[in-house]
Amino acid sequence: MATEAPRVVAQVVSSTLQSPPHIGKGRDLRTVLISEDANAIWNELDLFIQSTKPPPTGDRETITQDLFLHLLSLQKFDEFLSEDCSEEELQNELLLQLKIILQGNS
Repeated sequence: MATEAPRVVAQVVSSTLQSPPHIGKGRDLRTVLISEDANAIWNELDLFIQSTKPPPTGDRETITQDLFLHLLSLQKFDEFLSEDCSEEELQNELLLQLKIILQGNS
């Protein structure tokens, strides 16, 4: 089965992205990762992206997908759990990985 090549969704990368206070659904990211619930992880990543200041340009759903697949391909979810990262460390790492995928899409 053939798949389409990824399409560029973010033309502008801001070096001023800052880690926001997390505004999830009351569950910290570590708890969501432990649950291994892909939907919940996706939703938390989407909320994280929505709350970054300034918000990334482009289609938020596509950016969420790119971040999710990027983290999955690097086995970052397992790494986060095995290293017993704090919520702040998780958010800082998510911000770093978000910057990486946005720069890769520019």
